[in-house]
Amino acid sequence: MERLVFELGILAVSQVWLESRTQSLNDRDRRMFAALHAKRAMPAELHIDFASPAEEPMLWVADSVAGAVGQARRGVGLDVREALGQGIDEIDIEL
Repeated sequence: MERLVFELGILAVSQVWLESRTQSLNDRDRRMFAALHAKRAMPAELHIDFASPAEEPMLWVADSVAGAVGQARRGVGLDVREALGQGIDEIDIEL
């Protein structure tokens, strides 16, 4: 997550929506982001909020695009990267 917020900062992203889960898991995520803010690993202007996919369509759209890109990388299905062109930024993160 630290690498992700770093990359989002480079792209000047100011708002991130995470899929809401249980209250305890959301609280754990909030603590993690507070720690990233505190150690300046996350841009101060990057705000994190929670929503359900029914409330925030960008949550399920992102899942759909990520799934399609993953399939294309494995050689399964159509390569949506060509269709979406400049609309997708792929960042490889080694785990």
